[in-house]
Amino acid sequence: QTLNQSLTNTHLVYSQPKDASNSDTSVSKAAYEKRINQLKLAEQERKYTSLTKNLDTTPTDDATIKSMMYAASVGANMIVAPISIGVLMYFFAGRLVIWIVPGYDHEEGKINIPGVIAGVVAGVAMLFIEMILFVIRNHEMDKYVTKKMKKSKNPFGYNAKAAERTFEG
Repeated sequence: QTLNQSLTNTHLVYSQPKDASNSDTSVSKAAYEKRINQLKLAEQERKYTSLTKNLDTTPTDDATIKSMMYAASVGANMIVAPISIGVLMYFFAGRLVIWIVPGYDHEEGKINIPGVIAGVVAGVAMLFIEMILFVIRNHEMDKYVTKKMKKSKNPFGYNAKAAERTFEG
């Protein structure tokens, strides 16, 4: 009971904080303001990133350069392939005819007629093969371009079909 009496008769007294120097509080206040500004900038950047994260960031295709590279590749292929197969067949078929045909004798310094014929025929055949491959490649390229055109949306994220459904006018 004496404890209860002593607690009821007492008052709590709080001591005053020590006066800090004025320059110390201004330094801490400046550091606080700087930190607040950094946090505000970080929050603004976070908001901006969340707003712009769904925008298309793929680099645009430079169609002119790609088409020029494609045309140069096809053109070089259509020139080099028949010539190379023609030269190969000239030497290979010329030696093969000498080996297969028993009475054929090739004189040094003269034109190898079977080699020339085999080279020209192989070159023309290779040219036809390259033309067929050109048609196939061109068809695949057209299919890719039209597929890419169908995929493209406007910058606001909707396509024409969705716009038709929501338009009331």
